[in-house]
Amino acid sequence: MSNVLRIGNCEISYEQAKEMLFPELIPQKDNEAVLAEHLHDKVEDLAVGYRLDLHSGDGTMISARVNQAILDAFGVSADQMKQDALENAPKTHPATFRSMEEVLSAMMGGVPMPCRFVKHMLHFAG
Repeated sequence: MSNVLRIGNCEISYEQAKEMLFPELIPQKDNEAVLAEHLHDKVEDLAVGYRLDLHSGDGTMISARVNQAILDAFGVSADQMKQDALENAPKTHPATFRSMEEVLSAMMGGVPMPCRFVKHMLHFAG
């Protein structure tokens, strides 16, 4: 495919981009405006959205939700993009089981979280 997505000075072909696609779960409630503008499928009370994972030069992750403009730029169908994103998911974002302590620690840059802090956060969130 010769169609490319232009982001700033960069051009990405669909062959390059399809390796960067992944699905995400989004609650439908309170996200109607976002979902109206982006490719998604409804599953119960959730929506499966699709993202393009773009890494910046400094190692930070930047992602963009797939919308009609991205589909048009690449010249691919929504069905093809969904299929590619779902095929990539086990490779790019494998499912893992982690404790809340591990998740919070990772969010804090690897700083160990004392159990009492995790219990407090769980109580606060619930």
